[in-house]
Amino acid sequence: MNSQQVPQKALEDIKVKANISTVVAISGLLLMSVTSTAIAAQKSNLLVFDILLNAPFDINECRYEVVSVPTGKKGLLSRDIMTKMYKYVELKPDNGKCFQREGPGYTVPAMDANLNPKPLPPAGPVVDGDIRIIYSDSSRPAIIGDKWVWVRVSKSKIQAVKFYFPALGINDVRRAIDAKYGPPNKIDNLYLDRYEDGKLEFYMAKWVHPMLSVELTSVDTSMDYDGPRNSVGYVRVDYGRPAVKIDNNPL
Repeated sequence: MNSQQVPQKALEDIKVKANISTVVAISGLLLMSVTSTAIAAQKSNLLVFDILLNAPFDINECRYEVVSVPTGKKGLLSRDIMTKMYKYVELKPDNGKCFQREGPGYTVPAMDANLNPKPLPPAGPVVDGDIRIIYSDSSRPAIIGDKWVWVRVSKSKIQAVKFYFPALGINDVRRAIDAKYGPPNKIDNLYLDRYEDGKLEFYMAKWVHPMLSVELTSVDTSMDYDGPRNSVGYVRVDYGRPAVKIDNNPL
């Protein structure tokens, strides 16, 4: 046998190894593709409009100025006692979005129980709290109509997004959520007794995913909205699964 000739078995071994290498390479590419697709889908689920859950809160604050307002108390020579407040002069951005804070110093004067002025809270970065998102006309999500979007910030990250919508648009909202998150895990049909106005029927639906939970209420019955209760519903999307409650003392 010529010393330069390769034995038949050696050739077969080389072919087998080459085939194995090809399969491994293809499997690796497929795994990378599946992983990339899964990551993209996961990120898409964490997006509420253009707000990414669990991301650092980096939305700009709407422009404001500091103004003096009366406290309602009289001082020397019956002059009004004044205090300072932040006043937003950017009621709506020209494009994109900005946020506005609410509470003492922003929507109400910062005063103590005796109506004495208190120092303004610092207008630093938002670390914890609930803030309102203001969209420009071109960026405003159509599904919310003329209602609002709120964000809960925890440790400088976006923990939850809550948005209100006109109650008449409940079917459009439900279809959008079902298309994104699938069928709900739970639906509760409820009612609110309005006495002379009769019963107001509504429902609450919940979706639970590994990275988030979604709550839809067809009619807002909470106290954090300043309009008529039967005019809006809301959706709240929270990062992370809800805590499982263990009953250590069942009935």
